[in-house]
Amino acid sequence: MKLVKILTVLFCIKVLAGCAVANEQNIHKTRATTIGQELIDLEKAKDANIITDEEFAKAKQDLLKEASMDVSIKR
Repeated sequence: MKLVKILTVLFCIKVLAGCAVANEQNIHKTRATTIGQELIDLEKAKDANIITDEEFAKAKQDLLKEASMDVSIKR
């Protein structure tokens, strides 16, 4: 009886571990706007004094870094 319980637990662990591997998915991010448009929008916000030069520089750097990561992942 004890052996049956142990085997049942081991079987359940094996099945659940297989499910976790089988459920692995590739995640694809899509953009509603292009990177170029986002850069234009950032520059417009900076020119309208909505964001500071420092905020613009940081946002631009983050956007370009994210874009370069997207390209390297797709290769």
